[in-house]
Amino acid sequence: MTRSSTIGQRAPSCGQAAGQTAAFTLVELLVTIGIIAILIAILLPTLARVKQAANASTCLSNLRGWSQAIMLYTTENRGRYWIDYGNYPTPGTGEGTWMRVLATYYRNLDRYRLCPAATELTGNWGSTTITAWGPIQFTSFLFDPNDFGSYGINHWLNDLPRTGPFVNGWRNRPDLQWRRVGGHGGKATDAPIIADCEWYGG
Repeated sequence: MTRSSTIGQRAPSCGQAAGQTAAFTLVELLVTIGIIAILIAILLPTLARVKQAANASTCLSNLRGWSQAIMLYTTENRGRYWIDYGNYPTPGTGEGTWMRVLATYYRNLDRYRLCPAATELTGNWGSTTITAWGPIQFTSFLFDPNDFGSYGINHWLNDLPRTGPFVNGWRNRPDLQWRRVGGHGGKATDAPIIADCEWYGG
């Protein structure tokens, strides 16, 4: 063999026969897999917390948007909230439903209906804390049939009709209805207006 023919060739390492390539041993593979498993176990809780923080941020942003829509509505209506017809709206109209009333302030209402942590729709409202209400089933006469969401309004803020079967409001206590911004003797300023909810309001 000439000298030039050996240039660029690598001599076999100690303990390695010519023509064989280096490979991981079983022990080395097990150690590598173990290290990867440990890293995954360390990272998963962190990733879960990051996702939870992102969901919370989106949820707060949605709630802020709804609050702003409520402010716009009351500003345009001399401080009064929308009328609540309780269980007696015109059948199938969704009359008095807050989401329908405020929909005019959104270009894409569906984008703000759901909290990212509660996107599964159910007609069995009030069943869990991580599902959204809708599509409406046995109570469809109350709402827009297309309504759904994971936020709910404080029903005590609603105004009441001057006549009709719901003139006395919820629990026959019209004195507890806010009716307008700062209502109920000013106590309304300390109460929540909208929040995550298992139903469209409460």
